[in-house]
Amino acid sequence: MRQVIRCGSLNFVLFVLFLALAQNVEAQIKWTRTLGGQNKVVNFRPGSQGTVVYTAPHDSIGSINISWNGGYSWLSVAGEVNPIEPNGRNFTRQLWLDPNDSNNVLLGSSDQRIGVYQSKDAGRNWTQVIPDATILGESIFELQDGSGVLYCGVSGETTLFKSIDRGTTWTPEATIEAGSPNICVIAGKPGSSTDFLVGSGGGIISLTKDAGKTWKQVHPASELGLSDVPMIAFNPKDPNEAIATLYFYNDTSVVKTNDGGETWRRIEAPSNQWALKIDASDPDIIYMGRFSALDTIGGTLFRSSDGGESWDDLGMDSITDIWQIDYDTSSGRLAMATSNGIFIGETKEASAHRQAGSSLAASVTVNFTAKQLYLHSEIGASVEIIDLNGRKLTTREIVEERSTLDVAAWPQGVYFAHFRHKNGYALRRFTLLR
Repeated sequence: MRQVIRCGSLNFVLFVLFLALAQNVEAQIKWTRTLGGQNKVVNFRPGSQGTVVYTAPHDSIGSINISWNGGYSWLSVAGEVNPIEPNGRNFTRQLWLDPNDSNNVLLGSSDQRIGVYQSKDAGRNWTQVIPDATILGESIFELQDGSGVLYCGVSGETTLFKSIDRGTTWTPEATIEAGSPNICVIAGKPGSSTDFLVGSGGGIISLTKDAGKTWKQVHPASELGLSDVPMIAFNPKDPNEAIATLYFYNDTSVVKTNDGGETWRRIEAPSNQWALKIDASDPDIIYMGRFSALDTIGGTLFRSSDGGESWDDLGMDSITDIWQIDYDTSSGRLAMATSNGIFIGETKEASAHRQAGSSLAASVTVNFTAKQLYLHSEIGASVEIIDLNGRKLTTREIVEERSTLDVAAWPQGVYFAHFRHKNGYALRRFTLLR
């Protein structure tokens, strides 16, 4: 029986109705485990209509994993410079994907030797941009005022860095007086260039209204000592409303503010909540994931349809931890990074293995007689040919709307052409026959 968590008392009739609703919501989401191992980050590429997904495994030697078909198959992408040191763990805690440039990616690591790296070619090659930095959660963020300015909170030093060139160069801006050196998450108030909320160790939430020059503690430390504020999310349509998850904080796991972070009130929910994602098109819809759910009572995944005031238990009891949730509005696709792998969920009527629409017009035509490929795409794009084993065979810049590629020496079989442009992505499958 699925548990339904509601504020206040409920009579039996309402309980049955809410129970049926929760089971119906769960039935509408078709989940597929598409990647194994522990993963702490998963993000849809903005503007890709749920097609392009990034993740990074936690306990393995390797680089970034990218999917071009909605998270159902993955390729490990590693270029000449790999930010992940070969020590058996990669410590990736955040991937920031630039919504304005599909090639720009930032990686934050909890390993100080790695710090923050930037890739300008969609994850192939990397340059360290903040050395000796420790990133323990989602502390890289973009101001929601249209300026394009980025901030990054570094744990240990509690330094707030600023970038005005989309993450290429960073300068120390201020010291975060958060009451704890362990910065977990920073969230910027929509429409503001000065108001941030910081969640830190001990369950502390701090507020600045002058871009980090001064701070005010607005949520107290836990009496239990070992606590975190892993996620804070603002309502994109109401800048004064935000919700935060708490791990191991007394008897509270979710708190909410309606005055921009000045005051917080408790929301009734099961303990040890972690991941949090608000539906940008309908902020009343929020998904939430739990940490160490097998050690507690109830499920692991929860959904609210009233802005976080109450929560429906969607089950997923077999998942140990949900570290991050992302949701793509255009496709209705969910992605979860968990200790048991990457899970992709379809919340709209669609085939679980559909190819999502592409934001880039591109095509591949095979000339079997001349043993050539005709590549059609927008000028300025690049195309990468990959075989079924994930091996990159060649890369070509598109300098004309129609270009050719000699494939006479390639064996017959199935291949993928991955087109990449600042305006979007496209993945095209083709077959060579001999």
